Amino acid sequence: MLEHVAHSQPLPREPVPGGPRLAVVPYAIHSLPGTDYDLLAPVPVVLEYEHEEVVASIPELEIFADGPTAEAAVAELKLEVLDLADMLFAMDDGDLGEAPKTWKKMLGKVLRKCR
Repeated sequence: MLEHVAHSQPLPREPVPGGPRLAVVPYAIHSLPGTDYDLLAPVPVVLEYEHEEVVASIPELEIFADGPTAEAAVAELKLEVLDLADMLFAMDDGDLGEAPKTWKKMLGKVLRKCR
């Protein structure tokens, strides 16, 4: 389940020099673009650095985004969160499968619709 992250950390730019080719780094998003939703709590994110690509994911929501940098991957992931929220909040729970119902419940704890 999505948990509160108590602190903000800077976005890692690259894996530790001389480290493994694949690095997995925990992170959290503290804001979303636009004015449709308020983020009520930080959302834990996993950043995976592999070669020249960064994959940002929220495993609990089964959403992923990638980019050439951590900034680009996280920006795309934020858009994926908004798209998922728009889709799920527009649907009745009876029309959702078990996983989407769980995602909707999780998102309902960390997002508030502004409009």
